[in-house]
Amino acid sequence: MTIFAVYITFAGALVTVAVNVLFIPYYGYMASAWAHIASYATMIILSFVLAEKRYRVEYNMKQFIPYFVMASGIVLVAGQLNYPDMITELIVSTGLLVIFIAYAQHRDKILTMFFKGQEK
Repeated sequence: MTIFAVYITFAGALVTVAVNVLFIPYYGYMASAWAHIASYATMIILSFVLAEKRYRVEYNMKQFIPYFVMASGIVLVAGQLNYPDMITELIVSTGLLVIFIAYAQHRDKILTMFFKGQEK
C-alpha cells in the first residue's frame, strides 16, 4: 500500500467520523448515509489530485457532462414525484435507471464494453 492510499483512507475515515458525530444527533441514519457519500467523494477527489501528480492521465472531462446532467435531472425529477406506494416508486425509479443505461449504451456502448471480454 502506498503512502497516498494511507492518506486517502485516513481522510475518508476522518470525514465519515466528523459528519456522523456532527449530524447524526439531528438527522439520524440519513446523516450516516450522507457521511458515506461525503467520505467517498473526499477519497475520489484526493485520489484524482494525488494521482495526477504521479501518474499523468489525460481525461476528457467534457464527455462526462451529459451523464452528470442526465443523472442530476433524474434525481431531481424522481425526488419531486409523489408516489402512491412503494411498488410504483420502484417501477418509476427502475424505469429511469433503464433510460440512463440505454442512453449510455447508445452514446458510448457502455454495456458492450463491459461484457465484450467475457465471451468465450
